Amino acid sequence: MYWFNIEDVCLGLQAGELSSFKYTPKKIFAAFMNYPKKQCTVLGIREPMIESDFKILQRVSCGEHISKAKTLLDSTVSVVFWNPSYLTLQKDFEKLAKYEPVISQVEKYIT
Repeated sequence: MYWFNIEDVCLGLQAGELSSFKYTPKKIFAAFMNYPKKQCTVLGIREPMIESDFKILQRVSCGEHISKAKTLLDSTVSVVFWNPSYLTLQKDFEKLAKYEPVISQVEKYIT
């Protein structure tokens, strides 16, 4: 939202490495969505069809065999998205709740 890494600024301030810090606030709303790992082979990643600007953080590769998530941190993809309109951002959030980013070949396992 502010176009800088908040964690870097906090650590810099705590370490005394950041003597002055300036930023220009912008009226923009931001959100993110994480997608958990599902047991499959990754064939690709599809981009979401949303109005907001976005960035995809991909944590799996094409051809990779993945197992289902064991913790909340086990994700395939995260989508960070932002928009000056809160209403548009909210609509995009609802779209992303139904979005499946991983194009996969579901593996069959004998249990």
